[in-house]
Amino acid sequence: MDKPRKNLYILFIFIIFLLCGCKFNKTKEVFLNLGYSNKEIKEIDKYLKKSDINYLSNHNYVENITEFIRYSIFDINNLDRYIAYRNKYYELDFYHIILYVNMNLDKDFYSDVKTITNPYDKLVLVNKYNKLPDDYSPNDLVLIDKRCSVKDDVYIRKEASKHLIDMCMDMISLNLDMKVISGYRNYDYQKTLYDEYVKKDGEYAAIKYSARPRFSEHETGLSIDVMGNNKNYTKFNETPEYRYILNNAHNYGFIIRYDNEFVTGYINEAWHLRYVGIKNAKKIKNDNITLDEYVYMNK
Repeated sequence: MDKPRKNLYILFIFIIFLLCGCKFNKTKEVFLNLGYSNKEIKEIDKYLKKSDINYLSNHNYVENITEFIRYSIFDINNLDRYIAYRNKYYELDFYHIILYVNMNLDKDFYSDVKTITNPYDKLVLVNKYNKLPDDYSPNDLVLIDKRCSVKDDVYIRKEASKHLIDMCMDMISLNLDMKVISGYRNYDYQKTLYDEYVKKDGEYAAIKYSARPRFSEHETGLSIDVMGNNKNYTKFNETPEYRYILNNAHNYGFIIRYDNEFVTGYINEAWHLRYVGIKNAKKIKNDNITLDEYVYMNK
């Protein structure tokens, strides 16, 4: 490069540097006027992308903003919801404030519902905010081995069936008597069941232990209800079969799906198992979290 051209190039870079510096100083001034400290401004510049910084510069001062933005799951579009949820559940740490809002736990059940786009995935999340497509029906259902079921017509998806049989046979070898009492349910069956519960107990009570049709995990073909040697599934947690499931189900790809009512919206159900695959089940078990949290933590 000849000298005149080189000098022109250096001048160009210098001008760009000055312009950027001016723009940064202007942004910094805006944040100072909003009440942010120099330390907070540095954190904002470190963790947020340009569009997020612009958004925040047009927002009122946010107390503890640096506690929010340092997490990768932070979404600037949910900022006001984070603040409101923080004011409601001040005892929660900032990470869980963000996580639970991202999961829509700050909204009423069955509000702002999304239709699931991955219904065949073994990690499909069906809950009170995410519903199965109206035309969904598993295409790989198989009968559950009679040695592991109380009925001859209980189905589960093929991959889950293989691991269920392995778990069931291992339990039989230990003289443990676990039986599946419910597996795949179609729309009509789930609707009939839910309507009966609502008629019996009222909807406020029913939604704590039953799902509306298309919102039920049983419709995925990946969930089962089981009972132990006391032949009472509601008291499954009192059986040696439950103790085995509690300590070993993850090694077969299953989790106890509903063991945190605050997160899932359902009463604790020791008898309701969900297949997610061995790798996922082990992570969920080791981290002591729900499937809902696991999915949103890894989005």
